[in-house]
Amino acid sequence: MDAAQVVDSQWKDHLLAMDHLKEGIGLRGYAQRDPLVEYKKEAFTMFGELSGRIATEVVMRLFKIQVQRNQEERIKTRQQKTALNYNLGEGGSQQTARKERKWDGMIPVLRQREKYKKCCGVHE
Repeated sequence: MDAAQVVDSQWKDHLLAMDHLKEGIGLRGYAQRDPLVEYKKEAFTMFGELSGRIATEVVMRLFKIQVQRNQEERIKTRQQKTALNYNLGEGGSQQTARKERKWDGMIPVLRQREKYKKCCGVHE
């Protein structure tokens, strides 16, 4: 969510409304009212409404934000879910079995090997 986007879209709507006001304000002269004074009053009212709409829109978007956890936390929770507890019988201790990847420690080594192959032209 970007508050600047909310302000931008509401400001564009406000400018469009101001253009419509400017086009129709000349008719107030037929009612024996000063068009400039009427324009100022209407513009002030519309600006107050603009600031209210911006505040409402920002608050509504803030309430809709959903926080996502980090990837590391997701992995930890998966490992905790996959952990199995085995009871060894009466009075026995509990053992925890975890599902672990065999090749996690080899990834940096394999990457270095790939760089070596590209660099020195060794082919298997």
